[in-house]
Amino acid sequence: MTRGNGGSALYIDTEATFRPERLYQIAEARGLDPREALKKVIFCKVYNSSHLELAVKSLGKHIEAQNIKLLVVDSIISLHRLSL
Repeated sequence: MTRGNGGSALYIDTEATFRPERLYQIAEARGLDPREALKKVIFCKVYNSSHLELAVKSLGKHIEAQNIKLLVVDSIISLHRLSL
């Protein structure tokens, strides 16, 4: 069974909270192939506010090239708090 519109998701992880095993469980619970679901998620770990800014500025080309339909940023403000 496939759902969605054939696109991928981009997860920008600013707090080291992404857990592929959790995504695997969610896919299984919804009757999806967990391995295929994980193949559709592009993961980007950012380390500081400058790195986040660089990632956001380059989003356009990646959204088009990878057919991104969902963008998840786990927290925008947390890295800026750390920079103060």
